Amino acid sequence: MSQFNIAVDEAIFNHTAHDTFTYKCREIRRLVGAAGPELRRVRIWEDRVKHAKWFQEFGASEFAHLEQWEVILVEPSNDF
Repeated sequence: MSQFNIAVDEAIFNHTAHDTFTYKCREIRRLVGAAGPELRRVRIWEDRVKHAKWFQEFGASEFAHLEQWEVILVEPSNDF
């Protein structure tokens, strides 16, 4: 990421035996909880159609209290 001058607060990688979607949901729960009650909006970028659909359902069922839960489907790019 440093090669592209991308700075992040926290880099999260799945080093568990859990499948990717299960791991991402656990991490999202942790991040939303850590953000506290002032959190109003969550935006997720996902490149897997199936995961994007699942994230939309996941947010609607677990985070209905948020003002906005948005899942953006992105297409992979080789434009480096």
